Amino acid sequence: MDAGFPVVFVRYWGSYFKSIHQVGALIAEFKPLLTRKWQCHLVLEAPPEEPAWAQMLSQVGIRLEIAPRPRSQFDWSAILTARRLFLRLGTDVMACDNIHTVPLVGAFLARVPVRIWNKRSMNSSYEECRVPRFRDRLLPSVRLSARLSTRILAVSVAVRDELVGLGVAADRVLVRYNPRSRQVPALPGSAALFRQAHGISKREIVIATVGHAVPVKAWDILIPAFAKVVAVEPRARLILAGSFDAAAERACHASLKRQVTELGVSSKVIFTGRLNNVWPLLQATDIFTLPSRSEGWGNVLIEALDAGLPCVVTRVGAARQVVVEGINGILVDREDVEDLSRALLRLAQDDMLRRTMAYNASVPAYIPTVDEFAEQLTRDYESQLASIFSRRQTSPLSRSET
Repeated sequence: MDAGFPVVFVRYWGSYFKSIHQVGALIAEFKPLLTRKWQCHLVLEAPPEEPAWAQMLSQVGIRLEIAPRPRSQFDWSAILTARRLFLRLGTDVMACDNIHTVPLVGAFLARVPVRIWNKRSMNSSYEECRVPRFRDRLLPSVRLSARLSTRILAVSVAVRDELVGLGVAADRVLVRYNPRSRQVPALPGSAALFRQAHGISKREIVIATVGHAVPVKAWDILIPAFAKVVAVEPRARLILAGSFDAAAERACHASLKRQVTELGVSSKVIFTGRLNNVWPLLQATDIFTLPSRSEGWGNVLIEALDAGLPCVVTRVGAARQVVVEGINGILVDREDVEDLSRALLRLAQDDMLRRTMAYNASVPAYIPTVDEFAEQLTRDYESQLASIFSRRQTSPLSRSET
């Protein structure tokens, strides 16, 4: 490839920004590409709500493109819109995430040479803890996306293994762990201030989880498990941190509130809503739990370990890789109230065990930093470009001259 000709890279985000932290994460991901003078585009479904966010992207050289959110995985109007976009930009590399079939089909039709699918979640039957039906086994959108991708980047070993189980060749799937987050510096006394703000005394034992009010996070399993804990250990408090007022969250949140009331633990359970910064919560926490039915990875688990917390988590996503049973946490079965309550109670009642697991809690060295993650992605893109153009004996420059 001729280094004097810019590679055109399109990141098909397809959604919208919910926080400035997402903007910062995307800028960090683009940084090595911009350093290499690639022409970088980011596809959103709508302009950022905050003009400052769009300005941040523009200032570093990321060009925004707006395309309507697909109404389904096989929205042909959206597919043709994506195709026209990729052709107009002269795209060399396209990368997409959970919105995948539309951009991958569009990129294939536009003859985009490198088509990367970042698969960040498990398939729906696994997430819903049910026996796969015929359509679940068929998975037309997943199989088509896998076939049209020139490379698939799986967020965890579990996601990779699920794809391989569907017949995707193992050598086409690379595991790329999400990076550890950049810690927000803790203000002195932030843990005490967080507890005080939520009416939690020093002697109480805080059990916390972070997510949002949707079934896959299994808060409906955690609440009855906590009720069993607090019946034996009255010092326990439960914090459920994360949004609950979006359209897809309201029904679940209402059900959870009813559950809390019916179990008689309303005075012991706190719904915080969305937190812009989870670190004060983590610093105020004694036991972290992630009872999810499914996680592609589980970024907040890495943050909890980074914060030095003992963790009680289901065997999903990153858990089996980063939690060592009895050393820095306890692994439990999905949807098992009894198993979860036993593990939480064990830690709540054993101060020494909590301190020992907290001492052992850390992020494994193989989890990349934000900068290492971005550099690895860039090398993945470059490797794909080099492989494809060497076979074609051409380059983006020669293509532009035809």
